[in-house]
Amino acid sequence: MSEWLLSNLQFLSTSKLGDSSWACLFGIILWRIWKNRNLTIFQGNALTPKDIISVSFNWAKHFLSIHNEELTYQAKQFSVRQNSGTCVFLNTDGAVHSVSGFSATGGVIRNSKGEWILGYNRFLGKCSVANAELWGVLDGLLILQKHGYDEVIIQSDNFENMISISDSKPGDPKNSFIRRIQQILAIEENWFLIYVSREADRVADALAKMAPSNDESLNMLEVPLLAIEEILKDDNFLIICL
Repeated sequence: MSEWLLSNLQFLSTSKLGDSSWACLFGIILWRIWKNRNLTIFQGNALTPKDIISVSFNWAKHFLSIHNEELTYQAKQFSVRQNSGTCVFLNTDGAVHSVSGFSATGGVIRNSKGEWILGYNRFLGKCSVANAELWGVLDGLLILQKHGYDEVIIQSDNFENMISISDSKPGDPKNSFIRRIQQILAIEENWFLIYVSREADRVADALAKMAPSNDESLNMLEVPLLAIEEILKDDNFLIICL
């Protein structure tokens, strides 16, 4: 059994299962099965086999995309930043459907006047609210790095996540999203986290709820949708510059 497990976890195939390698997907499936057993024992609630596969595949795809983004960034981190000196704001949020239990995340990047620069959202499938919101933060940070912004205010209405990201020490065991977010913030000297009220995070919340359930890729919105424009008019935008 141990040899079989090890051979699958170390299987270096040149082919990909969609957007993920088999070794990565196999390891995540094993972890989800173990976690599902604990849910059954301690909470009397568990995912179906289909949900386990779906969630595992989503996590594996995201891991590969983050790994590729990191390699790309490392290759470009010494290049001249195209938006150097521009202060921008990132608002993120996550949402979980009360009936289906499916999660999604969304975020918006704006300038110091609160004007739209870019929006995004992503359907996640089965995922906790906390992880959905962290996923949204990580997506936003990677977008900002790619566009070369060096002065960023990151705003979220999840106080627990903000504390976890700010207080955890680099060597502490933690959520993989938090660890990756901390790695980025350690590089970016002028990127800061700020807690805001839910009222000030309405645009990101709306974007998360609008994520198409038939598309698990990151959706980018260069122009706000009509429904978002209405929220932008009344949005309680917090103006703070570095």
